[in-house]
Amino acid sequence: CEMLKEINIPSTMKNIDANAFHDKNPIEKITLNKLFGNFVSNYFKNTIKEVVILDAVEQIPNNAFLNCGQLEKVTFGKNVKTIGKNAFSNCTNLGEVILASNTEVIGDEAFSNCTGIRNVVLNEGLKSIGTKAFSNNSLLELIEIPESVDLIGTNIFEKCKSLQNATVNYAVNYIPKSMFLECSNLESVN
Repeated sequence: CEMLKEINIPSTMKNIDANAFHDKNPIEKITLNKLFGNFVSNYFKNTIKEVVILDAVEQIPNNAFLNCGQLEKVTFGKNVKTIGKNAFSNCTNLGEVILASNTEVIGDEAFSNCTGIRNVVLNEGLKSIGTKAFSNNSLLELIEIPESVDLIGTNIFEKCKSLQNATVNYAVNYIPKSMFLECSNLESVN
């Protein structure tokens, strides 16, 4: 399978055996109609560059893309409601995050240590951002938390050293502990 560069996981798939793909497959793009735990991070973390999550997917499981250091681009289907804990943690080449319009929950550390992220677009309708969700994203410069968010974990932007401007809309009742800890270039919070 050395020539195999792209796979499409259909929604009818019931299971993928632990040994279905060897960890040295040069898969660069995966299109997912269904997710199986940390299937991608277990087998393709050294090669995967692009993930397309189709509309059939409603939840991205915990650790789904953990340590996929080559991952550059993720396209979220419109029905993704929940992004699990550590789902994209340590995806150091991921350049931007643009959430689906129906995303409601970002889990703890979901995008932590994604040191390549420069742009994050959070959707109106988002309700909860977990602890350290975007921590240690050293290139992130600007963030706007939508009015719909009513639950924010602690340390969500900790060590975002390039963060200069943050907008926290009025529906958020408080700024939690250490929300901007070690954000040494932060100039304004509105």
